[in-house]
Amino acid sequence: MRTYLFFIAICCSYCSCSNRDSTGKFTTVTTIDFSGVDKSHSGKFGDYFEVEKVIQLETDSASMLAEVTKVGVYDSSLFVFDRKYSALKVFDFYGKYKFSIGKIGQGEGEFTKISDFSLNEFDRTIWLYSDSGRGIMVYSFDGKFVKKIQLPFFAYYMSPIDKNSIAFYINFNESERVGKNNLVITDSDGEIVKMLAPYKSSETHAFGFTGYVAHNRGGVLFGKAFNDTLYQINGNGDVLPKYHLDFDVSKSRDWESFPVHKQNFETRKDWTFVQSGFVETDKVLSFTLAESMTLKKYFYFKRDSLLLSEDYFRKGSFARFLNQPRSFYGNTLISMLNSEYFLPSRNPELLSRIKEESAEMFAKLSTHKETDNPIIVFFQPKMR
Repeated sequence: MRTYLFFIAICCSYCSCSNRDSTGKFTTVTTIDFSGVDKSHSGKFGDYFEVEKVIQLETDSASMLAEVTKVGVYDSSLFVFDRKYSALKVFDFYGKYKFSIGKIGQGEGEFTKISDFSLNEFDRTIWLYSDSGRGIMVYSFDGKFVKKIQLPFFAYYMSPIDKNSIAFYINFNESERVGKNNLVITDSDGEIVKMLAPYKSSETHAFGFTGYVAHNRGGVLFGKAFNDTLYQINGNGDVLPKYHLDFDVSKSRDWESFPVHKQNFETRKDWTFVQSGFVETDKVLSFTLAESMTLKKYFYFKRDSLLLSEDYFRKGSFARFLNQPRSFYGNTLISMLNSEYFLPSRNPELLSRIKEESAEMFAKLSTHKETDNPIIVFFQPKMR
């Protein structure tokens, strides 16, 4: 079983335009138009998605989770990353806890804090990024420490591009080594190859919303902080625009020329930009927007050029209680539910709607307690 995880120039007024990368291949920029997005609260989750598997993670003192930010799949195991506890916990497909990868400490193969992880399909290892240790801790899939890749900078997120290169999202960690750049590409030994996506204002670190890097079929998908465009990074280090999110003109801003910091943002509550976290499969792009001071999930169906907001789905729909997907496996999206998302749905009318959309999900929700670990949900878009 293979492993899957989870600048700007508008070329023309049509829905797409072309770029040529260093290999001579053409890439297409897809414009996602928000002007007609349906927010009628009338849609049914089952009309667009099919739930494949629902897993209630075991809850005990060893497996307790607090803030799950990413989930990976390898060889019938779930790798669940808890950013708050700096822990990567492994469960089987029945939700039973197996073991944890690495541990907190000062010795070899130990760390004081980790902020991201990746299942590296290129060399079949597990990577834990330790920002406090400025390095990638590499482990085998049975949890044995292999080596540490030392880095000359602090980062926030990371993802292998291919077997020879790694992409890092730097956030606003300005330093002498990387300057004011949101994106750094290194070789497999951690040596800097490129520094890209510069920013101008050193004040931006005061605001918590950031960009992201995420593994996809072509390498890595990258979103710069406070932006409306997602970029494809390939193994040659090319960074080319892939998706342009066409917001209403009153909501888009030139972030490069305007100092972005918390005070300015709070006085302009109409601003919209891509929030940290997005997942792309061959069929769909899932992402979250910071929109009028609220986070909203969106699903873009590539073949039909169809954009769905979570506000399109009816009240009580399964779609409203799902988190933004945390990764993908093939064309399947992997998301989760926490009790805080669905406890308000305990009333019979809303529960009946959830049962209509997914009997398996209804069964899990009916017995779930506030203190339980999250429910992991595998689902994928239906052919339309």
